[in-house]
Amino acid sequence: MCFIKKRLLAVVSVGAALFLFQQLAGINAVVYYSTSVFRSAGIASDVAASALVGASNVFGTAIASSLMDKQGRKSLL
Repeated sequence: MCFIKKRLLAVVSVGAALFLFQQLAGINAVVYYSTSVFRSAGIASDVAASALVGASNVFGTAIASSLMDKQGRKSLL
């Protein structure tokens, strides 16, 4: 029973750490302030700014996914 609790604690700890690192990466702030930043840069269309941020997010996710498949998730953790 003690082994199961230790194993569960390790899994929950890794999951919580990944969630914390994701939040600290700052993508939420980039998405939230993207319209005002792009407006300051001279792009008047909020839709274009949001689409640009969304496309870069998808592009980065695709690169990260392919790297995870090549390297293996365990070695990256």
